[in-house]
Amino acid sequence: MMIRPPFFLFLLLALPAMAFGQTQQGYVKTLGRGDRAGEPLGGVTVRVKGEHNAALSRDDGTFSFVLAGRKNGDAYVLQQVRKQGYELNEQGVIGRQQAFSDHVPLTLVMVNTAELQAEKLRIEKRAFETAERNYKSRLALLERQLSEQRITTESYREQLQQLQQNFEKYQGLIAGLAEHYAHVDYDDLSDQEREITQCIESGRLERADSLIRTLFDPTDVLKRNQEALSRIDQQEAEAHQLLDQANADMAAVLRQQEKDAEHLYQLYTIALSRFDNDKARHYIETRAALDTTNADWQNQAGRFLHEYTTDYDAAMTFYQRALTVAAQGDHHHRGKAGDAYCNISLLHLRLDHYDDAEKAARQAISTYREIYGDTCRGIVEAYNALGRVYSMRGDYRKALTYEEKAMDMARSVEADIDWSTLYNNIGGEHINLGNIETALIYYRQSLEACRRTVGLESSDAAIVYQNMAVVHLQRSHAATYSYSKAIDYLNHALDIEKRIYGPEHPNLAGIYESLAAVFNNHHSDYEKAMEYHRKSLAINEKVFGPDHINLTNSLTGIGTVYLNQKEYVKALLYLSRAQHLNKTYLPANHPLIKQTEKTIDLVCDEMADALAEEDVKAAALYHELARLHMENKDYAKALSNTQEALQLRLRLLGEEHTETAKTLNNMGSIYFALGDYDKARQFYDRALRIFRKTAGDDDEKTKFVEGKIRLLEETVNTKE
Repeated sequence: MMIRPPFFLFLLLALPAMAFGQTQQGYVKTLGRGDRAGEPLGGVTVRVKGEHNAALSRDDGTFSFVLAGRKNGDAYVLQQVRKQGYELNEQGVIGRQQAFSDHVPLTLVMVNTAELQAEKLRIEKRAFETAERNYKSRLALLERQLSEQRITTESYREQLQQLQQNFEKYQGLIAGLAEHYAHVDYDDLSDQEREITQCIESGRLERADSLIRTLFDPTDVLKRNQEALSRIDQQEAEAHQLLDQANADMAAVLRQQEKDAEHLYQLYTIALSRFDNDKARHYIETRAALDTTNADWQNQAGRFLHEYTTDYDAAMTFYQRALTVAAQGDHHHRGKAGDAYCNISLLHLRLDHYDDAEKAARQAISTYREIYGDTCRGIVEAYNALGRVYSMRGDYRKALTYEEKAMDMARSVEADIDWSTLYNNIGGEHINLGNIETALIYYRQSLEACRRTVGLESSDAAIVYQNMAVVHLQRSHAATYSYSKAIDYLNHALDIEKRIYGPEHPNLAGIYESLAAVFNNHHSDYEKAMEYHRKSLAINEKVFGPDHINLTNSLTGIGTVYLNQKEYVKALLYLSRAQHLNKTYLPANHPLIKQTEKTIDLVCDEMADALAEEDVKAAALYHELARLHMENKDYAKALSNTQEALQLRLRLLGEEHTETAKTLNNMGSIYFALGDYDKARQFYDRALRIFRKTAGDDDEKTKFVEGKIRLLEETVNTKE
């Protein structure tokens, strides 16, 4: 549902100018919190874009500035609001259009930066304590139900896994929840609303839930807003004299909409703390639908779906909606487009759409730079995303350049930075470039950043554990090294990801691949390696489909296991499928294409050695290899392999054998594909003669070759 701008703004612009005052009064105050009211704040510099003079707030918080030529309703934009040690409570004030008024003061709210950080930490601590208390309470209930045999052991395990998964997910969202509630201005709240917010911050969620529902029913929030707007439309249409009342009603609806949105976010917070992600999704999506012109709400809903579900289409819908809103908005809203582009780039990366990911990342950088310059958190994330694009393409040095640039920028940004991801990504490039010890240093820094922020049992930490395992495997040339350390890291990462995302999330597929590599390459436990490769393949096929680049690691791994087991035809089957996907998705010079080609050549070399013995099995292998080349339309190799098979079968079985006839038929099909119809007919005729003699005129093989000959004749006649 689209929420229109208040009609009274259009009316003001349409009416004759009644006053032409040029002085805008203002007031600056501190953020009101639960234990204290906001106070006037002096010494704040306020500058308007395009004006030469800045205003300075007095001790009572008041200030004023002159806007030449303005009349009531005219727009102006704030360029700067600044005081050492303070920041605007609402960052979007800068760049947003304000309506000039000679009688309504502009109110600005600022917050002490140090106090804000302390408040965030307090709220985070209380939120974690509440979640931990709920976790222990649920756990105790499950254990009591199990001991009283009210649930089965299997049900207990399933519910315990779900409980642990929800607890881990909620921890990852605590920082965002604290950021939201630390900025709530209690001065704008009613007594009941103050009590609700205090209950949430202090962990008294049942009381908060009860109070919210006395004010707000989430089940019909969209319906109520739609009905209210519909009533306004009717009032506007009925009579012009009702415009004043309609404008007042619109303002009330918009005020109520803000309150409804806050209640939805509060319910979203409570649902997350209870590990009820279905309800959390409902509330965050309802808030986004409540006002589809709010880019922040669209981005937040998309990010929740992107990070905590695999509903990527729905996430993209919210991101695209945020872009549409931003394109239609003012300077402030255009800045929100940077957030949407950055989110879209990360989503395309998840789906391995590298060109689209690069395009979105560059659009994000351009947008952020235009609005904020190089000193914002978003541009750090955008450069990091751009680095990941080049890393996935195999250009590791260029990837490292962008990721190091992101880290340099991060050091000058006064905002919360995801240092764990920055360190981890740079470590990954050093792995790709062969700088093993340097990579380990960055991974340790990444793990320490995880410890300080999201904890060592988070998904971020699991990724680092997996990468550290890779480091240890690549250092395995040391005589004293034990692969058990790498396996321990991988199993620990696997346990974490299972608790958080369940058994079928794409994050698990990469860990299974690493475990398979250990057992295949270092333990020669091919059965175990194949088990892990197939688990990885099953997850990625279910999430991404059968023809996605994410399948190549599993396909290559399975092919390598078959190579080690001397199952050459099966190895080529999987390696050829992997190479087809590589060439479909990756640039021609990508290292993975060259690496897979070398593995295929190795299979062919070993297969050639194995085929040195002139026996029937060798002919069958040549036959199967030719079939694979035919599927890849490499007719020259297919012809060469089939000729080898024919020579062996003629020598071992003779001209009149059924297996010889099958090979002759295949020779005919290859020449048919090559367009050499005369030779194709010669081989088909030889095969048909043998099948008629050995199997009879009514046999399926005989009829099959006859059909091939008819098709050949039709093709020749058509060309003539």
